[in-house]
Amino acid sequence: MKKGIITIFCIVLILMTALSFSGCYADHIICYTNAFFAPFEYYDGIEIVGVDIDIMKMVAKRLGKHITFENKEFGTLINYVESGKLCDCSAAGFTITEERLEKVNFSIPYYTSTQYVVARKNKVQTFTNLDGEDCVLWEKLRDMKIGVQLDTTGHIYVEGEISGWDGEAEGILQGSDAECVEYDEAQLAYSALKVGQIDLLVVDQLPASYLTKNDGDEYIAYPLYYDETTATVEEYGIAVNKNNTVLLETINQVLTELMSQVNEHGENGIDLLVKSHYGI
Repeated sequence: MKKGIITIFCIVLILMTALSFSGCYADHIICYTNAFFAPFEYYDGIEIVGVDIDIMKMVAKRLGKHITFENKEFGTLINYVESGKLCDCSAAGFTITEERLEKVNFSIPYYTSTQYVVARKNKVQTFTNLDGEDCVLWEKLRDMKIGVQLDTTGHIYVEGEISGWDGEAEGILQGSDAECVEYDEAQLAYSALKVGQIDLLVVDQLPASYLTKNDGDEYIAYPLYYDETTATVEEYGIAVNKNNTVLLETINQVLTELMSQVNEHGENGIDLLVKSHYGI
């Protein structure tokens, strides 16, 4: 009798251990993020909040599940989602790329972004585009010390333009003294900029604007262009384990509905979430 009880106990223990390393429980979604990419994800006290967090809470509500958000290093997120053992998905302002698609599925694109240069006013030469915006050309970053957040698109772009694109194309900054300086978080790179450790920071549009919004005209965020008509454009998606089709379908449903809700000012549901977290 005792042996039977012990055997049952061991089986239960094994099953519980397996469940704890299999991503989500039946009624729970585990979503990994990197909470230093405001306004998409950031800390408000000890709570992780942001545009992506709001979206995933809507997804969980629709599925009738609880959801937990955990902060991880950005460069580890895609591998965690690919494995599916500790999390189900990751919402972290991901740019959809072919390389990432080999490991995970992405939701439909829900936000279009541009790479921006953040620099002290008058530090970089600018031009005015057709929309009347002051912008920066990649070639004007030659010989600069450029800060990036590790493993982000900005990091990929800067490394590619300095070192060349795996032999497929020359980089615009190749042959110059441009240097890519990596930081774990965009905020750390911005702090380094303010104390003169780097000349500028390359980061996505909204984080760039968010970082500089309280610094008046001293630090400026400029769109980054290849030529006078070609910006560095990318699209965001939410990363989901390839085996979790129900979660992916539900995320797409929520995103489609948000993007179809357009007000009299032409703003959709995603735009309004951005405004609510940006403080405008």
